[in-house]
Amino acid sequence: MSVTLTTADFLAHLHRQGITVWADGENLRFNAPRDGFPAALRAELVARKTEVLTFLTSGEVSFPAAEIPVAPPRAEWVAPRTPLEAAIAALWQQLLGRDQLGVHDVFFVQGGDSILATLTVSWIRQYYC
Repeated sequence: MSVTLTTADFLAHLHRQGITVWADGENLRFNAPRDGFPAALRAELVARKTEVLTFLTSGEVSFPAAEIPVAPPRAEWVAPRTPLEAAIAALWQQLLGRDQLGVHDVFFVQGGDSILATLTVSWIRQYYC
């Protein structure tokens, strides 16, 4: 019996394999580990291209919080002061599974990694560049 993952779960699965996927216009781009992108995963990504593009460009990127390591919040919390800071903090909260992040929180200390940073940059470029 084959199980079909939701788009978010599929992208989270790719992330756990060290594969980052992002939207570049109407195309999907990816970074894969040095040992390559397994053919079965590549074929599934190609088959789900439209679904993944829609998901990545919807502004609702989300990964299961239980699968992403988190660090405790800082003692002195400063709320985002601008709309851009608020938008980035909200994205980080989603990606990192955190309830509250402020302007002095460090992405990598809070549980972020280079893969999630790439997703963040992709989102910022899409909406602000």
